[in-house]
Amino acid sequence: MDLQDSIGLAAFTLIVTFFSNLLFNYIKSKFEWFTDKKKFKREREFDQLKHLYFKLYGMVAQSEYLRYFFSSEQKEYSIVDFPFLELERKVTKRLTDLKTGKLNINTEEITDTFSNFSKLNLAELIIENSHYASQDLIKLAVGYRFCNNLYLKEGGTIETISDKLKTEELLLIYKIVLMVVKETNSMMKTCGFSYNQNEEQSGIMDYTIYKQ
Repeated sequence: MDLQDSIGLAAFTLIVTFFSNLLFNYIKSKFEWFTDKKKFKREREFDQLKHLYFKLYGMVAQSEYLRYFFSSEQKEYSIVDFPFLELERKVTKRLTDLKTGKLNINTEEITDTFSNFSKLNLAELIIENSHYASQDLIKLAVGYRFCNNLYLKEGGTIETISDKLKTEELLLIYKIVLMVVKETNSMMKTCGFSYNQNEEQSGIMDYTIYKQ
């Protein structure tokens, strides 16, 4: 091998080494970027679960237990017609006016842990913790709160508006329930937790555990 060949081989080796280092560093940076992105996604979704979604999932779980508990062969509460079941606790007080002898009957709502798990509180919890909720879930919650508030104010006085609000309110809470169940399971999957694949795909909570 003469001097010219040696110089050519050295130059070729230098070029190959240079581009090999470029390729290696590119792949390395891409891998680190992908790893960091995946880590960030996992940490972000863990925070979402911890600060919001586990709470929402628990509220839906109570609704699903009520569905199981009160359903029978004669009466079944479908998730389409009754997306979210809630408890209303009321106490009736009967007081007799000693002067007039008139009986006064007052009904008061009791607020406790069970009654707090309501449709409106579900939407409010999402809005109050919107920095942990998905964009779609925020949109649904805001829409539901609007319809719920306006429907209560209308009180059925304007039939066309009331019917539309009632229909829209039912549809929105249905979408919220499905999305909470889907997103909770999806995030649990990302974080490496046990999750329910059927719930992730359908959004319908599996309550067969109550039947075992």
